[in-house]
Amino acid sequence: MSSYDIRDKGIKKDSETTSTAATISYEVENALEQGGKKSDVNKQINRLQKGEKFPSNLQLVDAFYDPKTSSSGVAFLDNSTGKVVVVFAGTNFDNVFFGEVSRDVEQW
Repeated sequence: MSSYDIRDKGIKKDSETTSTAATISYEVENALEQGGKKSDVNKQINRLQKGEKFPSNLQLVDAFYDPKTSSSGVAFLDNSTGKVVVVFAGTNFDNVFFGEVSRDVEQW
């Protein structure tokens, strides 16, 4: 299991779906970058849901992190609408700053 604890970043049980997915995408990236697996992320999201710090209608579908490019993304199924929300994290300043930024710059 990852040593990174996903933080709620102010998300509540009734937070809007797209904003929630965008906000949590950086936390998911941090967890995966620290060696966590998708199953670890799912457990932590379930914990946030039980604590009413994440919408219960969102179900993790998939998440990835590519250490070579520092690209990451996450997909959630909104059980209320049946739609999938896909989010890609941008430059993550919570990650090791020079490593993240240098990989972003190398892509250009």
